[in-house]
Amino acid sequence: MACLTAAAVSALLPLGTFAQEIRAQDLRAAFARDTSLTLHDSNIRIESYPYRVRSFPPDSFTMEAILIRPLAEGSHPGVLMIPGYGRAAPDFVPLGVALAKQGYACLSISQPGFGRSGGKPDFVGPLTVGSLLVGYEKFIAEPFVDGSRTAIFGYSRGAMAASLMAPAIPGLRAAVFGGGIYDLETASAQLGDRGIKSNIVQEGGVDPAALRIRSSIHLADRIPCPVLILHGERDESAPLAQAQAMTERLRALGKPVELAVVPGAGHGLPADTVLRNLIDFLGRHLAPGSVEAGTEEPRGAQK
Repeated sequence: MACLTAAAVSALLPLGTFAQEIRAQDLRAAFARDTSLTLHDSNIRIESYPYRVRSFPPDSFTMEAILIRPLAEGSHPGVLMIPGYGRAAPDFVPLGVALAKQGYACLSISQPGFGRSGGKPDFVGPLTVGSLLVGYEKFIAEPFVDGSRTAIFGYSRGAMAASLMAPAIPGLRAAVFGGGIYDLETASAQLGDRGIKSNIVQEGGVDPAALRIRSSIHLADRIPCPVLILHGERDESAPLAQAQAMTERLRALGKPVELAVVPGAGHGLPADTVLRNLIDFLGRHLAPGSVEAGTEEPRGAQK
């Protein structure tokens, strides 16, 4: 594993906001090989964390993952992070650094077929969900992660993955879904002829059973933890109706859920908005002794 020099680390730290502190393009280049670096001012370590998936023969392959964690002694609440379509693990490292500064250990994973992860995209089907769950189990077994206080965050296609994984993680304490689609059958009509429909067809097919297994709204009763749903008011890639329907379904089931709609925003929400909501929500549900309930809307949210 190669280590970045002090000069290289400085080049990765140009400006002040969390989104600018470590540029994703620089990280992509750095993590084109196994890499580790320590941010000494923040006492945070960033390192490649690849793992092998062997449970899907003949599709055994290596998954790209990047670990971002505080170096302070003890175990820390763990947050699994899943980027969306066209994104990879390095893209979420700036977010992971911001969360690590708050005391969270984070793992960012590229979905199969994206970044340096092997396998083929299956539009968040069983291969994707199963491969991500392998990484989650490896992550929470680390001594620096408090396996009793874990959360999952995904954006866009990553939100789909997170919402499908959550029902399979009984001890999960919090889940945050941003800009996701939760019912592919209704989404097909809502999306019209947009390009995302061709991705659904090419990767997952149009068979009703294939659409259903990729629709977490049918698994909402099994989600074991409070949920925060983030969505842009004018999102054309993932219609706002998807976030509203998932929220309504969870509420009907008596599940603790919050919906934060960002006024005027499209599919890409402002990074600072995402971070602010994450820190607030995770702080309430992953802190020692936190109550796993409550349905108050986050600050700035709209129903």
